[in-house]
Amino acid sequence: MPHVAGTGAGEAAEAARHPWETARAEFFIRLICEHLPRHQPSAVLDVGAGDGYFARRLLAALPAGSSITCLDSGYSDDVLARLSLVGDGGGISFTRARPEQLFDAVTLLDVIEHVADDQGFLRAIAEQSVRPGGAVVISVPAHPGLYTQHDVDLGHHRRYTRRTLAQLQDSAQLQVVEAGGLFSSLLLARGAQKVLELARGVRSKPAPAGLAEHIATEVGTWQAGALVTRAIHAVLSIDATLGERLARAGVVFPGLSVWSLCRRA
Repeated sequence: MPHVAGTGAGEAAEAARHPWETARAEFFIRLICEHLPRHQPSAVLDVGAGDGYFARRLLAALPAGSSITCLDSGYSDDVLARLSLVGDGGGISFTRARPEQLFDAVTLLDVIEHVADDQGFLRAIAEQSVRPGGAVVISVPAHPGLYTQHDVDLGHHRRYTRRTLAQLQDSAQLQVVEAGGLFSSLLLARGAQKVLELARGVRSKPAPAGLAEHIATEVGTWQAGALVTRAIHAVLSIDATLGERLARAGVVFPGLSVWSLCRRA
């Protein structure tokens, strides 16, 4: 899973989030809450949780008494000590070792593309961390043809198609409940980036030796002003909502990412 190169907390850190990250969080929180009990607490495992931004927002939307365990192999002792200070009254915990318990839901948001053996990794998560009938929420970067230096810098071993993601889920005995594309509006920009790379003679490939080992969080890296941030966030939020509605109507529109919500058989 991706490693954490930095952490942050508080309103200042939240304000520095990339609008892609905040819009993505809103989309998946809405999706998860629709598939978990509304009037009883749930236990959630957030894999590749970074500094816990998504976990904090998700916990606020879940029924009282819910808990979220943030799992990330990149947590050093120092990072764990800092993160323990921003835990939400015991509702959120942080660990770099997979807990020996079953959860009502597991989130893998832009995680498995960082893992060399994605099949073995997902199968282990499904078998060892998800209760029977529990939910698994997955998002991954889409379209292998759009693999660029940006993917190398982020430590991506691959990008996925809907078919390859479905095959991966089948191998882990996960049954798809919902699936779709996310952030179609970003496809043009990524396509342009790929064209520019090709024009310069760059042929980016997922060679493990060249992949980044430590992935920085988005905290403090977004420098645009409030007006621009709100505008981009609004566009991406509309994009995500439209993609979700189309998927539920049986029309899967391509996005820069693909997502699915599965149940453990």
